[in-house]
Amino acid sequence: TADDAREAVRLGRLAVELVPKNGDFRNTLGIARYRAGDLPGAIETLTASMTMRKGGDAADWFPLALAHHRLGDQGEAHRLYGLAVEWMTR
Repeated sequence: TADDAREAVRLGRLAVELVPKNGDFRNTLGIARYRAGDLPGAIETLTASMTMRKGGDAADWFPLALAHHRLGDQGEAHRLYGLAVEWMTR
């Protein structure tokens, strides 16, 4: 529900505030922001997660692809989806 998504964002922000250098917490916040409908915020947070997690992995790329797709950037969505699938098949 929308309430659950807002609560997830709240808790994700709290986790990031408590441990700001943890890329996994930032990834979780990014996914929560996506689920809450904050697509630009999700992209920003997941991109930061990727930086903190040495380029990221499918946990970043799949939700980033979804956010870019919903914002109409099909080229970037396809690129990120391809990275995620390639990473999963290694």
